[in-house]
Amino acid sequence: MTEKIRTILALTTALIFGLFSIGCGPSPEEKQLVADVQTAIQQTQSGNSATAKIEAWMMLVKNLEQLKAQYPDSQALKELIASRGIMFDEAPEKVRDLALENLDVESFKWGYERCANNQMALTRLENKVSKLGPEWAEFCMAEAPKRFFKPLLKNAERRDDAAFFETHFSSIQDQSFGENFTKFYTATIRNAVKEQDATKIDALVKHMKPAHQLVEKEKSQFDFNQNPVYSESGLELRAAISSLADCVFHDLKREDIAKKLVEDRYPHINYSGLLGVGFSDDFYTSLAKEKDVIALLDLTTGAPISEGGITFLLRVLDSNSASLPHATILAATEACIKHHNFDAALRFMAQSTSSMDSEQFLKWALQYGDSKVADYLIKKKPSIRLNIKDMSIDQAKCLTQLPLGTLKTMRDKEVLSQAITVCMRHNVTENALRVVPLLSRDRLPCDRKGKTIFDAAIKYGNIPVADYLLEENKYVSLRNIEPLKLIENYSSFTNYISHFLPPSGAIYKFMVPSKALGITADDFHTLLTSTNHAPVVWLLKNKPDAVSLWEANNAGNFTVLMAVSQGGNLTAAKYLIEDRKVDVHARTDTTKEADSTGLGILAATVGDLTAAADHFEDRKTEDSSGKAGAWPAIIFASGSGNCDLIQYLVDAGANVNASGAGGLTPLIMAVDQGKADAVQLLLSLGADVNAEMDPSTPIANGDKNAYRLAQRKGFDAIVDLLKSAGAK
Repeated sequence: MTEKIRTILALTTALIFGLFSIGCGPSPEEKQLVADVQTAIQQTQSGNSATAKIEAWMMLVKNLEQLKAQYPDSQALKELIASRGIMFDEAPEKVRDLALENLDVESFKWGYERCANNQMALTRLENKVSKLGPEWAEFCMAEAPKRFFKPLLKNAERRDDAAFFETHFSSIQDQSFGENFTKFYTATIRNAVKEQDATKIDALVKHMKPAHQLVEKEKSQFDFNQNPVYSESGLELRAAISSLADCVFHDLKREDIAKKLVEDRYPHINYSGLLGVGFSDDFYTSLAKEKDVIALLDLTTGAPISEGGITFLLRVLDSNSASLPHATILAATEACIKHHNFDAALRFMAQSTSSMDSEQFLKWALQYGDSKVADYLIKKKPSIRLNIKDMSIDQAKCLTQLPLGTLKTMRDKEVLSQAITVCMRHNVTENALRVVPLLSRDRLPCDRKGKTIFDAAIKYGNIPVADYLLEENKYVSLRNIEPLKLIENYSSFTNYISHFLPPSGAIYKFMVPSKALGITADDFHTLLTSTNHAPVVWLLKNKPDAVSLWEANNAGNFTVLMAVSQGGNLTAAKYLIEDRKVDVHARTDTTKEADSTGLGILAATVGDLTAAADHFEDRKTEDSSGKAGAWPAIIFASGSGNCDLIQYLVDAGANVNASGAGGLTPLIMAVDQGKADAVQLLLSLGADVNAEMDPSTPIANGDKNAYRLAQRKGFDAIVDLLKSAGAK
């Protein structure tokens, strides 16, 4: 009985459990996860691409992990693990290995993180490092930096991978840099300097020593003077480091970065720049304690030095038992003079052992306007001589403003004459007049080039100085003046030309007697043809008698209008035609017997003097109204090239095709003188492009017209103009 009861209870329990199980089967979500796992298993075994397989293996692991997390007691899960357990365990390795073969860094990292043993994978990865892109660098450097750094560095060098260098900079300093890194580092420095990025420059300076050492190690060749020969990239890096230092010293003014640069001692940095930026007193105090600081600074003449730099040098001077280098003495003295630090200048000048330095010190004193130092030097050494090739106005003003007692003792009066000349050139008359009386009255004052200050006064129109010399110096008189030079300056011309013209002077046919004041007819003609037009107009208006006298008696029978037209003087031509009513058609009379004066005048127009003589000797008896014996003003104007003057004369009635001696026309004259604009204007006004001239005339030299003349002279632009106008 008891046994039957037990059997019935067991069957009842089994039935109840079965019915319960049937009522509580797997949920839809569980069934879907199981189906996803089975699908992923099928995909890992299919013939899909490596990428698809990687995704399938990753999906398998993902779905399986989700099934385990949500349904740990799932019967399906137990069955899957029982049948596919080994496959599930190998899934991360499959992903890792397939990703490595496919160079898929993200999938590789996914599989790597889920694998317990990755040593073989790292070995395979190391073998493939040359194929790895920059995206692998972070992983490799994080997992095994010592193992992967060198091969990754080579990759980065090959690709100029800036991100790798910047990210792993601290590791680079202990490694061999390579050519590409040098180029990269140079570019990084230049960009930081360009942007004046203090943070980046600070970081660069901290790691710059190894880069510099790399460049220094590459010195394997030396030139004839045993100077190292660097590669192009090495030279560029050295230049970049120098520019970085200049930026730190002068632009950023960062004392902390400057101290690091001093500590590292780069031989190609100009450390003298440290003294020109006005760093703090503490900075210069610490700098003075640096070993061999003077050799480091390598000061040269002209090095910019601030007030703080001067104080630093004085400290060095006090703390050094040995004497300072000569170049340092010069640089320090110049800086003191520039800053008008008289006491400091005296200390450094006292260190000089060269007798030639005094001259240089005086030059600086004049250049920087330090009259106190200049006065001291001249008093100390009155025999001091100055050789200033191009004295500036600042130097001249400083010298001429020194105490007269000091200047009186100065033996180098030639440099005083030079200073007076410079003052006159810049219209600083007061300074010039102040010093002129100190010059000897018993000789003609000259500068070191032999040029007199009287000539300079005439050249620059300084009438007060010129009048003073004329009155006070017995060696200066009006006969020292060359009338032709007066035309260079309006003031001098208007003040002194009258002395050379009637009634005070005279116009001479050939030459001026030695003790007389006057001007030759040739020179008077040169005055009228000057391109400095204002004095010529003054002469016409204020000395009409002298002008008329010359016009009536010059051997070439030139009219004044012809002369001013030769100089291209439109203002003078307008005055003559409109105010003096001169005839625009008047011509040169070549039937008048030609003497040397007349030939000299015409030779200035037609060229060779001998040819001119032969030409006019052959034609001096011809009718002046004929073609061969006439020179109208428009021909001279055309030779000057002044288009406004040519247009004005034509508007006033001049004939654009007027012909002169030998068939010379305005167009031919413009071509002869190479005046392309004048040629173009004359053609537009109707000039005959094919007008012929006598080939035997001096201008023609065998050519028969303007076109042939332009070809012979090589005036290509004019040739094109004439050709387009129908020249033959």
